[in-house]
Amino acid sequence: MPAVDTTISALEYWRNAEEQRFAHDSDCPQSFAATEYITKTRNSLALEMDAIALVMCSLRTRFNATAHVNRLPPEILARIFDLVQDIYPLRVQKHGERKGAYVGWLRVTYVCRQWRFAALNHSNLWSNVDLGMDSQWPGEFLRRAQSAPILFKYNMYACNRSAKRSMADVADIVKNHLYHIQELHLLADMKDSQFLTGEAPVLERVVLLDQPPNRKYTGQLLSLPTNLFSCNAPRLRELDISRFNFAWPSLALFGGLVELAITQPGHGNPTWRLFAEPPAALRGFQEFVGALSRMPALESLSIDSAVPLLPLGSTSHTMHAPVATLPNLRTFYLGDHVLKCAVAMNHICMPSITAQEVICTGDDDSERSSEAMIPWFTSLFSDLVPVRVLQIGDWTNGFNITWDSFRAKDDDSEEKCQCNLFFNDSIDRSIAQLKAFCDVLPLESLEKICVEFSDDSSWGVSDWSTFFRRCKNLRHLRVVRSYPIGLSDASNSPMEEPTERLFPFLKTLTFIGMNLKNRPDLRELCRNLVPSQKITLMDCTVDKAAISKLREEGIMILVEEAVSSGEDSESDAASSANMSN
Repeated sequence: MPAVDTTISALEYWRNAEEQRFAHDSDCPQSFAATEYITKTRNSLALEMDAIALVMCSLRTRFNATAHVNRLPPEILARIFDLVQDIYPLRVQKHGERKGAYVGWLRVTYVCRQWRFAALNHSNLWSNVDLGMDSQWPGEFLRRAQSAPILFKYNMYACNRSAKRSMADVADIVKNHLYHIQELHLLADMKDSQFLTGEAPVLERVVLLDQPPNRKYTGQLLSLPTNLFSCNAPRLRELDISRFNFAWPSLALFGGLVELAITQPGHGNPTWRLFAEPPAALRGFQEFVGALSRMPALESLSIDSAVPLLPLGSTSHTMHAPVATLPNLRTFYLGDHVLKCAVAMNHICMPSITAQEVICTGDDDSERSSEAMIPWFTSLFSDLVPVRVLQIGDWTNGFNITWDSFRAKDDDSEEKCQCNLFFNDSIDRSIAQLKAFCDVLPLESLEKICVEFSDDSSWGVSDWSTFFRRCKNLRHLRVVRSYPIGLSDASNSPMEEPTERLFPFLKTLTFIGMNLKNRPDLRELCRNLVPSQKITLMDCTVDKAAISKLREEGIMILVEEAVSSGEDSESDAASSANMSN
């Protein structure tokens, strides 16, 4: 950039320039021509001011060019703007919000000419196309993205009413740009799906939802085309389909999938069935298993109410097809009728370290529910892997068992477990059904238990002994929500040997979210289970006098965020717990 002439000051230079420019300026005439003169003069001065504005713009450009940041190449600036875009995304304008407050990262285009040039000419910056934004943005984004891979989103259930579009318009846009869509998120009440039959050579992730999840199922689901993406989406890795009819063979063509999630309306809908005639049902189930077997790269699989109809006469032991092996599976979710879950699990082989969550809808016959899932449940422990962490929930509408074979942390903290089994909507919620599953678990090496009851739980003395008599190595016990009636008597073993009593090596006992007032057996329970270890009361209503008596007996009690019936504050209770040590 040329150096500035310093022989004359800037103020003097521009003052001289102004005097020379207006050297022939004369006074306004007094005649009737004054109006015409004033108009011409104002027009001339307006042109002068416009010219000076351009000079000012040029001077600002020269000035900004001296900033260190503007010495960066446009490619580096564009990369920085990519990061700004992640932090300040463009969003929908809220009602009553001042204009321009929602433009997010687009503010970088207002800073200076160099920034604006770098942003407007970097196509990747415009690749996040959301049809739910105000109407002027999507078209501009698509135009500036050119042929760059784009992330295309439209959620008609979340956008402003003014931004909603007809599905015909949405379908046309998707169809015309499918060739360079990298991610497709489409949540809308679709009337047709044929616009998804074009080739998608760069498509990597797809989320499709037809009808909102909270809408009552009417039995009319839109069908996806059998030639989805013209069977040509070689880079597709993640596929999430909700509330569509589809053919499993059409998904089998995407063998490179790493994540697959299928969600259908649950069996509470009026058209739900469990069985179908053997020829059609058998073919459908074989297609289901065959499709999974052609997806060996799967790392995450979620099947929610999407297991095909079973052939009449199917039992939990029936094999309808060769087992699908998924050697890379890390997380697995299955939710459906108990018999469908049992049959499906018999046809899927996954690594023992896979995190599994199975949610079964109980049958009217609770014993049949147990019988259906017990074979699969037993197979999980065929290699004699010990269970170290166990969580049991006994609910009004079912129960759950959560377990993990990894060694537990040596404290009373909550841990996330590897495997989860839930039973919902069981009409006969008998403890015998829950016990049938616990009997299968290898509990000899169990280190930590968390038990959560509903208020109407019927656990008694014999249940604690029956369930956990094998847990000789238990170190930590957490009881949540409801007081464990019967645990005190179960812990008061008549055996002379200490190792014969319930939980002989227990180190911590934790009560969470329950009312411990007016519990005369609490002192006995604490003395029996953890006479010289730690008891923690979290979010419990406690009796200060009872707690003080336990501390006097040398039992360490820590009260955390409790509602105390005494006069001392929570901090005083915690402080006294520390002093008792």
